[in-house]
Amino acid sequence: MLNIKNFSSDNLDLDNAINEIVENIKLENTKLVLFYVSPNKYDFLKAAKLMKEKFPNCDVAGCTSAGELGHKGLVNNHISAMSFSSDSFEASSCLIKDVKTKALLGKSLLIKAAEKIGITPENEENAVAIMHIDGLSASEEKVLSVFGGIFKTLPLVGGSAGDDLTFDTSKNMVAINGEVSTNAAVITFIKTSHKFLTLKEDIYKPTDHKFLVTKADVATRTVHEIDGKPAAQVYADAIGVSIEELPKNFTHHPMGRIFQGNTFITSPSSTDGKSVSFYCTVLPNTPISLLQWVDPLTEIDKTLEMLQEKLPDCRGIFMSNCIFRYTQFKNEDIVSSVSDRYLKLNIPICGFNTYGEQLGRQHLNQSLTLIAFGN
Repeated sequence: MLNIKNFSSDNLDLDNAINEIVENIKLENTKLVLFYVSPNKYDFLKAAKLMKEKFPNCDVAGCTSAGELGHKGLVNNHISAMSFSSDSFEASSCLIKDVKTKALLGKSLLIKAAEKIGITPENEENAVAIMHIDGLSASEEKVLSVFGGIFKTLPLVGGSAGDDLTFDTSKNMVAINGEVSTNAAVITFIKTSHKFLTLKEDIYKPTDHKFLVTKADVATRTVHEIDGKPAAQVYADAIGVSIEELPKNFTHHPMGRIFQGNTFITSPSSTDGKSVSFYCTVLPNTPISLLQWVDPLTEIDKTLEMLQEKLPDCRGIFMSNCIFRYTQFKNEDIVSSVSDRYLKLNIPICGFNTYGEQLGRQHLNQSLTLIAFGN
């Protein structure tokens, strides 16, 4: 049987907070621990070291956050953690440093970590990967490209680390087994005979406004032209606002990249009045669609119904929830309603508010990505 436990603490004393967490998630034969830390409240370097000291015999992976998910639902200024234990569950992680300029050097590390638990490019069955990456590195696609160049079908779910909205590169960190880094990514491979399910949840839907990116700068994640016209003007016209008003409408009207019939939300970050920059890379000749907000509680209910239908014996869920989603939940005053829905599952959940999400080989925004584990 797969055993999963979770706990969140906001104890002002870091040592006491870690002790509370350990007391509530400790399991015999623990195989993996995930943890998420508010960097404004706690010393992440010390937290990572303490967590590894408490769990010396398994991988302990985590990152800084912009809000946490755990047994209290969606919270802030906490440490949240989750443990996994089963004879049919193995985990192996690697740290890829300097993802901005040397992501490709992570290839050998990925292969070695995967092979440690019997995962190879020729044998990707019964396996899944979790990714944590510096959320200010703008390097998610680089790491995903390296990963995808090795593993063709292996599922991956992840999140980009947050830093409590300070946007301070010194506070945006990932950790594996007590080693803490910025400008880095941690990939954790899981090999298990237990069932699992990866999902993406969106609270936006495509409109009839569909376009083609005709000129873009991949390195800066900037779209210069859409349908052969200045991107900002096309974007503003589609929403029905002036170019000056465009930035105010970014959150409620993101764009969606359309790939193999799926829509991957792509949040705009800024405009110079002509071009539009995004938090994801948008390639030239990419079909895109203007998106609009839909009722989030209805979409969450659909996700939970799907989970219960496809994985009725769910034992626990890892979640990466975009900080933009959380901000909108706050603006709509529905944070407690969202939390209640997750908690009524009566299943351990753990995760964090992210600066971006990953699913498969795609980096995306304003979404929830998750792995649900069953028996």
